[in-house]
Amino acid sequence: ERQPICRSLGSVTEGEGKCPDCGELRTPETLLTLGLDRDLDDKTLREIGVPAYDILTARSNQTSRSYWLDGDARAILGNLPGPRTPD
Repeated sequence: ERQPICRSLGSVTEGEGKCPDCGELRTPETLLTLGLDRDLDDKTLREIGVPAYDILTARSNQTSRSYWLDGDARAILGNLPGPRTPD
């Protein structure tokens, strides 16, 4: 039975990895790339399993641009100094 979990593989518990019908371990389907063919328009980055304080790279043809998702830095780093921006 397929069940979308949309989290990093390391955060999925053994119980979540078992088939609810037969109890056998399921084979995870992991994604490293999200293309336009996925139906994710109504999902947030968190809902599709992108970790907090991460870096995403978007590519189109021969152009790529990386985005540092640092808006939640304080929640991840606590009272440590936040990210520095280039001068």
